[in-house]
Amino acid sequence: MPEEFVVVTEEELNDYPALKEAIETQTYVKANPGEWTRTIEFLDSKGSSVIKVGDAYYQIGFTTA
Repeated sequence: MPEEFVVVTEEELNDYPALKEAIETQTYVKANPGEWTRTIEFLDSKGSSVIKVGDAYYQIGFTTA
């Protein structure tokens, strides 16, 4: 278990489709710039890019081309 993380609910995931898809598929997901910007802002407001969904923990990162 990571020392620092934030809980993200299923309801919150529904508002961030790319994040939800990444969690469900556990792979890289393509997202338009608006979506990933919104997701970064959401994680920043939560206070961490390490999230807990259900009983699992995920480190969220972003890559641009």
